[in-house]
Amino acid sequence: METLLLPFSPRFIILTICAVVTATLIGIGIADRKIFDILLIPIVIFGALTLLGVRDLMQKGHAVLRNYPISAHIRFLLEEIRPEMRQYFFESEKDGMPFSRDIRAVVYQRAKMQLDKRPFGTQEDVYREGYEWMHHSVSPKAHAEEKYRITIGGPDCAKPYSASVFNISAMSFGALSPNAVRALNAGAKKGGFAHDTGEGGFSPYHREMGGDIIWEIGSGYFGCRHLDGSFDPEAFARVASQDQIKMVELKISQGAKPGHGGVLPAAKVSEEISKIRGVAMGEDCISPASHRAFSTPTGMMQFIAEMRKLSGGKPTGFKLCIGHPWEFLAICKAMLETGIYPDFIVVDGNVAAVNYVLQGENKGPYGQLPPSGNRIEAMSGEVFEFNPEGLMKKLTTITEIDRVESEIKGTTKINAFQKITLLPTSEENSEYRAKIRSVAARLHENFDSGKNDVNGALATEDIRINADSRMLRGRQALIDLLKLLKTAFPDMNIRDEYVLADGNRAAVEYVMEGTQTGPYTLPDGSVLPASGRKVRVRGIEFMEFDKAALLKELVVVHNEHDFATQLSR
Repeated sequence: METLLLPFSPRFIILTICAVVTATLIGIGIADRKIFDILLIPIVIFGALTLLGVRDLMQKGHAVLRNYPISAHIRFLLEEIRPEMRQYFFESEKDGMPFSRDIRAVVYQRAKMQLDKRPFGTQEDVYREGYEWMHHSVSPKAHAEEKYRITIGGPDCAKPYSASVFNISAMSFGALSPNAVRALNAGAKKGGFAHDTGEGGFSPYHREMGGDIIWEIGSGYFGCRHLDGSFDPEAFARVASQDQIKMVELKISQGAKPGHGGVLPAAKVSEEISKIRGVAMGEDCISPASHRAFSTPTGMMQFIAEMRKLSGGKPTGFKLCIGHPWEFLAICKAMLETGIYPDFIVVDGNVAAVNYVLQGENKGPYGQLPPSGNRIEAMSGEVFEFNPEGLMKKLTTITEIDRVESEIKGTTKINAFQKITLLPTSEENSEYRAKIRSVAARLHENFDSGKNDVNGALATEDIRINADSRMLRGRQALIDLLKLLKTAFPDMNIRDEYVLADGNRAAVEYVMEGTQTGPYTLPDGSVLPASGRKVRVRGIEFMEFDKAALLKELVVVHNEHDFATQLSR
């Protein structure tokens, strides 16, 4: 019976209607030849829809078409026009990534040489966090005449370069069109700043406008390589000696290619790209994950010295995305050992996190507490954000202040300091890092929606937990800890501010907000009764994952003193 009714189910009713209408119209047309011509167009329309539905049933490429013949095409139609619908009907002038409609409008106006000035007033949310502005002054300063430039070049540099503080970062020809390269370099020429070529080579389009050039050399050595892909000193010296090239940059790594290198498929290697990069036609253009010219930090310093010499003494530096702090320290050590220093360093990426243990003895007053001489040991965490110049612009430091005070008072005693070592981080690919970053973010999403049992499935069976010095172990302990917090603060919401991933480790800086409507147990065992008060506490979590991207260790750092103070005031 169910099989007989299947054509009349919501899934197939559209196909059934089209088939019945087609058959009915054909029957009427045959019965009355006089109106057949009038019915011809409806017959063709419904007949075509019927054939489309039969085709949807027979095809095996799309399950949704097979299950919802004809009607499923509406989904594909909506997906096709979704970007336009969003842009024209739902997005504001300030929405849209990477460029809003407002920014694109200015670009279009300037490209067409039209008026691009806007009247006073703004659509910006000037009260949002992070919005920057200038204060009024009763005595504004005169416009500075000096140029904002920095001289780059150490004692080993024969041709130092006076660089603007505003420059064009690395984008390769091939990724950019000839006209885009021309436009960028023309802007560099007019503005008096430098244009980084990216690792794709120094193309004729960079030369046309005459703007200052920073020539980037990646692991593919494009424009200065032998046919086998190794570095060609003679080709490098021939190009680097040109007057337009002001600095040379060795690319070690970048955020867009974490440990992978890159590939331009053979189909995209045109004759022009082949000539500029020095690669063979009909073959994939490979940027290896690592350099062939050196394999150690010492070798890297020696290679930088060679590049500087071959370029005729022009400023030579390197670019890297810092994934492992000790790798950068090894490079610094190589500088000291060889006496070879780069003229500049380009850092790709601007956020880092550190988990450490604070150890020492209380020799002086701490707030209102007198010195006790007691040992102090507390978990701490820091998240750094840097500006484009590499200077720290934001630092978040969280320490277990409640534990520090307890140790000063002698309530908690530290008989001997624990031995602290630098924890290793395994080398993992970008897909794995993206996965653990997603898991780190989902932990708080599940907590907000009360799905703490689901969080248990994201951890190993014997997960280790250090939550404000509460040492716990096991998947159920994680679930119970989260439920304990959710019971005391049912409306608790956790907003992530930074989610970082490196190797098999991740760090999350977050803010917790909620209202206490249930009892809350502090680490010392004391219980704070329901108060109805709202709390806002900042915290940092440090996580380690296993090969299956399951959470195997969790360190939670936030100040329980903040909870107690806000709930008891």
